[in-house]
Amino acid sequence: MTKNLRIHVGSKNIDATDPLYVYGSDALFIKRLIEKDPGLKRKLHEALPYVRAEVVWASGKRWREQSRIPGPQDPRFAVRRPGEH
Repeated sequence: MTKNLRIHVGSKNIDATDPLYVYGSDALFIKRLIEKDPGLKRKLHEALPYVRAEVVWASGKRWREQSRIPGPQDPRFAVRRPGEH
């Protein structure tokens, strides 16, 4: 059922030998992180297939998602007094 579903705007030309292919179009962002800081290409641990750039990307993504959550400073939740627009 999910065999034909693409992951986050995934490519039809999947290179399964690229360990970042599972990130779909987001793999490009991880690769850019590695280009900017080659140290992020180091594995987290020798027994794991993950590199540091994946963690940096994932934590940044989580932060971006959380920063979009409306909070008390959001104008949609401002307290309005009668006559104010």
